[in-house]
Amino acid sequence: MKLKSIFLAALAVLSIYSCEKGEKQSIFTFSVPSLTISGNGGEDSFKIKGDGDWKITTVADSWIKNITPTSGNGNATITVELDKNETNETKTEIISINDQEFRIIQTPILEIGSIVGYWEDATGKFKFTFNEDLTCKADMSMMPAPLDATYKIDSPLIIITLDGGVVKIKVTVNSLEGDKMNASVNGQPLDLTRKVK
Repeated sequence: MKLKSIFLAALAVLSIYSCEKGEKQSIFTFSVPSLTISGNGGEDSFKIKGDGDWKITTVADSWIKNITPTSGNGNATITVELDKNETNETKTEIISINDQEFRIIQTPILEIGSIVGYWEDATGKFKFTFNEDLTCKADMSMMPAPLDATYKIDSPLIIITLDGGVVKIKVTVNSLEGDKMNASVNGQPLDLTRKVK
């Protein structure tokens, strides 16, 4: 009888261990693949969706000013606050939500002088000339004819809007480092190089 009791107790412990070991953390989905905030800083948010508890952790030397909330259960809206980007480079940090990674990106502050000049992609299908007087000439394969337009820089994202009257083009700058610009034109990814005409 005593041997049977010991066997049952051991079986119970093994069952509890097996259950704990077999537990899986909940998988959460994000409303956006990453969050980009302009160099001017400020707040933006993204949503997480799923069941179960979650906790956000950041790196030890994080430059993110504030994240709220940092823990919870189930669906939530996460707000990220950043200070002004004092560098001339895009800043990136990966935060962890349980074991899932999420990328926070902060673009540099874009001055007009940063984009002035002639830009072209590697294929030669996309060509832009940005002038100091806020005019632009764009020659793109997606358009039937070159576009002569005025441009303005919108906030909070770095979005260059080319207004040619009937046609409007949006160039979103993801990163700008020296003579290299990673952008998207009407959603199409594009790498541009500043060149001497």
